[in-house]
Amino acid sequence: MSYSMNHLNMNDNKIDSIKDIKAPMSKINLIAIAVEFVRRFMTKDNHEVRVFKFADRTACINMCLYDEVGACIQPGDICHLTQWFVV
Repeated sequence: MSYSMNHLNMNDNKIDSIKDIKAPMSKINLIAIAVEFVRRFMTKDNHEVRVFKFADRTACINMCLYDEVGACIQPGDICHLTQWFVV
């Protein structure tokens, strides 16, 4: 029996929209748009953290993205967010 990459990467929590997210959840996959850049700060370990507001048709959330990942995102980007968690 063979498996496609889509089958192997299925998330544990079936989430269709941001409004369905509840803490604590992990391994969430979702498609959302980066609405705005909120702020940037440095950790004591010298990692850059960028906070973005992401939204879909149901709700919006703030998400922290570290280092190069955060630097690649710009407002207006549509992102497939994979393997993230909620605290």
